[in-house]
Amino acid sequence: MKKSRLETLARPVDLAQQNVDTIARMEQAAQAQHSHLDRFIDTITRFIGSLPFICLHLLWFTLWIGLNMASPRQHPFDPFPFTLLSLAVGMEAIILAAFILITQNRQQLADRRAHLELQINMLAEQEATKMLAMLDAIQQHLGIGGHDPEVAALKQATEPEKLMEQIEVIG
Repeated sequence: MKKSRLETLARPVDLAQQNVDTIARMEQAAQAQHSHLDRFIDTITRFIGSLPFICLHLLWFTLWIGLNMASPRQHPFDPFPFTLLSLAVGMEAIILAAFILITQNRQQLADRRAHLELQINMLAEQEATKMLAMLDAIQQHLGIGGHDPEVAALKQATEPEKLMEQIEVIG
């Protein structure tokens, strides 16, 4: 037997679990679309954006320069001005930039999710405002309670443009 909307609303824990399950299914579907190559690129991108990556490169540059400058009598494999090192770093930069750009292109899914979340939040705010206005009207009709300035303010529709202006002024 299908639950009525009131029965569903009466159990907020069930509703919250349904929401968690829905989001988990959406995440699994998004992850299932990623190939092994996508996961590899994500792993590389996470690593190149980390402190160990920077430390590894500092160590690499120090060793490279140190080995080539240590003893002028020996024949260094890459003498100053370190042309081979420059070539390797340049090629690495091209490859790493490509990894980063691929990852950024896939960020479009996150942008769509954020847009969906914004739409749902705006709808929920509109619903809450309408319910508050209806509850206030019922309260007035029954003659209970007095004028509450907070309720009067909250009954006003939220204007996203004005909120964005306020956020931009603060930031």
